[in-house]
Amino acid sequence: MTYHRLGKFDSARDELLYDLLVSNDWADVHEGHTEDFGAYAWACTIEAPLTQDELVLVAGLAAQIDPDDTELPNSIFGHWVVSTNSQGFVHVEKMHSKDDLDALWTAYIADYERWADSEDEE
Repeated sequence: MTYHRLGKFDSARDELLYDLLVSNDWADVHEGHTEDFGAYAWACTIEAPLTQDELVLVAGLAAQIDPDDTELPNSIFGHWVVSTNSQGFVHVEKMHSKDDLDALWTAYIADYERWADSEDEE
């Protein structure tokens, strides 16, 4: 079976990363407010080697998402920002380095804090 998009994800990899960062709490940091701010984001670096429990989790989720994609479990390594917008659509961005991830996250948090401060003023 080939992966069939569920509407909110662009790929099996995106769905797997969302499941890991959001549902399984693998995110290093997260912040946002989908209804008022319009976005919620999670950031994470996933590096090998994974623990046995982590390997089992990744393999199980990958098999549920697309049992024919044997490379899916190995697609999770890297520096990631996963976000969802107010309509529930998920966007996944792979960063080239930890520094790039940190810079993007810092900019996102600055925008979020400006929004939060403006909400406090109202």
